[in-house]
Amino acid sequence: MPAKVSIWNARRWPIGWEQCAALLRPLVNHLQQHVLGGTKIHADDTPVPVLAPGEGKTKTGRLWTYVRDDRPAGDASAPAVWFAYSPNRQGGHPQGHLKSFQGILQADAVSAPRLDCATRAGDGGVPAG
Repeated sequence: MPAKVSIWNARRWPIGWEQCAALLRPLVNHLQQHVLGGTKIHADDTPVPVLAPGEGKTKTGRLWTYVRDDRPAGDASAPAVWFAYSPNRQGGHPQGHLKSFQGILQADAVSAPRLDCATRAGDGGVPAG
């Protein structure tokens, strides 16, 4: 990954969302690998309003938050947060997010059933209530 990436374009200031997302993709991928490479992560989801194209209103999407921070256990790895979006709360979304994760998954009682289903279906992490 380059040491410095400029997201400003002299002709269009700032650049479009799609171009910005493409420039940030390597950083997001690196964060995902770092967070899911830990031995324990905390996961939660939050409802977010999303514009529904052509309907003139919003719908509810989900922002999944995956946190790696084992500093209290003496781990020197950098803490990090990786966010992933899904258009709904179906268990298939966290299953896809966590398919490469091997470790302990900590979640609240509301998210746990979807995350538990995700980890069992993908033989990934072990849920920790």
